[in-house]
Amino acid sequence: MHMQAYLNLKDVEVGFASFDETTKKVHVMGENDPSCFTVTTDGILDSSDCFCDISYHEVFDKHGMYIVSDVTKFAHKDSPLIDRMRNMGIRSFIVAPLMYDEKVVGFLEVASETIGVLNSVVASKLGNILPMYTVAMQRALDERETQLEAIVQEKFTALHPSVAWRFFEVAENVLNRRAQNLSDPMDEVVFRDVVPLYGQFDIRGSSTARNEAIQADLIKQLCHAESVMDAARNTNKLPIYDHLRFRIQKYRKELQNGINAGDEVKILDFLKSEIYPVFNHLSAMNPELEKVVLDYMQSLDPELHVVYEERKRYESSVTQINEFVSALVETEQAKAQGMYPHYFEKYKTDGVEYNLYMGQSLQPVRPYDPLYLRNLRLWQLLLTAHVENRLHTMQATLPMKLEITSLILAHNSPLSIKFRQDEKKFDVDGAYNIRYEIMKKRIDKAYVKNTQERATQPGKIVIVYSQDEEATEYTQYLEYLRALGVVQDRIERLELEDLQGTSGLKALRVDLIYSDASTLNLAEIYDKQRA
Repeated sequence: MHMQAYLNLKDVEVGFASFDETTKKVHVMGENDPSCFTVTTDGILDSSDCFCDISYHEVFDKHGMYIVSDVTKFAHKDSPLIDRMRNMGIRSFIVAPLMYDEKVVGFLEVASETIGVLNSVVASKLGNILPMYTVAMQRALDERETQLEAIVQEKFTALHPSVAWRFFEVAENVLNRRAQNLSDPMDEVVFRDVVPLYGQFDIRGSSTARNEAIQADLIKQLCHAESVMDAARNTNKLPIYDHLRFRIQKYRKELQNGINAGDEVKILDFLKSEIYPVFNHLSAMNPELEKVVLDYMQSLDPELHVVYEERKRYESSVTQINEFVSALVETEQAKAQGMYPHYFEKYKTDGVEYNLYMGQSLQPVRPYDPLYLRNLRLWQLLLTAHVENRLHTMQATLPMKLEITSLILAHNSPLSIKFRQDEKKFDVDGAYNIRYEIMKKRIDKAYVKNTQERATQPGKIVIVYSQDEEATEYTQYLEYLRALGVVQDRIERLELEDLQGTSGLKALRVDLIYSDASTLNLAEIYDKQRA
C-alpha cells in the first residue's frame, strides 16, 4: 500500500524501525534503509536516546501514537526526537508503535516537511492499517532471527562435519525413544582409536611484551602528570606541589627499574585519589593551568582513562597475528579435509593452537589406512612452514614486532575422545590418555636438558616426540622439506628436561629458510595428493 495515496497526502515520507524488548534498543530495519527518522544514521540507539520522557510514555507505556503537528513550537533540547526531526527538515510527524503479543516490536514513522500536514485526524486514519504493518514487521523480525541463529551456529556452536553424523544418530535415537514414551537420556558420543595431531603457533615472550607495554604507558602518564605539577609550581609555589611532584617522580623511577604485580593498580589509584582532585582545583583556579590539565586529560584514552599507546600497539599486533594465523590454518585445513576427513578444532590465546584427530571411527563409511595419517603429518609440517613464512612477511606491517615459535607434538598411540555435554567440546577419554593432554599443556615451556634454553625458538620448527619410530618418520619428512628449500640442512636432536607428569620427551628441531621462494603453494600439493 502506498501511504501517500492512502492518506491522500503528497508531502509525506514513511520510515520503519524495530525495537528489541530485551536490550531496549531501536534498530534501523535494513543496512541501507534511509527511511528511519527515530534512529537516523546511527543504526542502533537506546530507546531513551530516541525519545524524550513524554514521547517515551506515550509510545511505550500507553502504546499510543506520538503526534507533533509543528516542531517549531518546541524549544531546542526539549526532546532529542524533535531536535532530530528539526535537523532533518521535518516539521510534522507521527510515530506509531507496532504491537505484537501486547509488546512493542517496532515503529511506523510518517513525516512531512510541512507544518500541520500530520495531525490527530491523520493519525486516526493511520490506526486502521497498523495491523498490516505489524504483521510485516514481525515477519521481518522472524527472518532476521533465523539469520542470526544461522550465524551463531556457523560461528560458535556448529558441529564439525567429520562428527556431525554421529550427533544426528544420537538425536534420532532420542526422537525414537520419545515416540515410545520412553526416557530420552543422551547417548555418549565417543570416538575410539583415533590418532591425534597437535600444533601451536605461540607468540614468544607475550607476557614480557605486555608488561613492557604497560610499563612504558605508565611512565609516560606519570611524566605528563609531573609536567602539570611543574606548571602548578611555577604559578604558585606551594610546598604540597613539591611533595606531589616528588611522589610522582618516585613512582616513575621505580617503574624504570621494572614493573611488578600490583604496580599498575597502585599507581592509577594514586593518580585518581590524590592527583586528579588537585588537577580539578588547578583547572578552576587558573585558565592557563586549566589548559595544561586539559592537555593531560586529552593524552588519555577516552574509555580507559589511561595512556594507552604501547598497550594498544601490543594488543593490535597480537590480534592481527592471531586472526591471520587462525584464518590461514582454518582455510588450509578445510582443503586438507579433501585428502581424508578428520576432526579439527583450534583455539586462540597468545597465539593459535589446534588439535586434529584421525581414525576409522570418525569415518564409518570411507576406509581408513595409516597412509592418510602419514599424509596429514606431512601436511602439518608443510602448513607450519607456510604459516611461518607468511608471518615473517607480515612482520613489517605490525605495530609492534612480536616473534613466533612453532611446535608440533608427535603421538603414535591411538586414544579415545569423548564429547563433554557440559562444556560442549571433545576431551580425551580415559586415565591413560590424560598424559597426552598434560604434554600438550606443558611442552611449550620445556627446556633442552641441562640448559636454560627453551626447546621452542623463533625461526625454528620443533617436533616433540617420545618414541624412536616417531623421530624416524618425521626425519624423513624434514629431509623432504630440506629438498624443497624450506628448512636448513642441520636437524638438531634434543633431549628435554622432565616436566611435571611427563618424562623422557625428545625433540627434533630445524631452522626455517625465510624467503618468497620457500613459501609453498599448498593448493598445488593438495591437488596432487587428491589426484
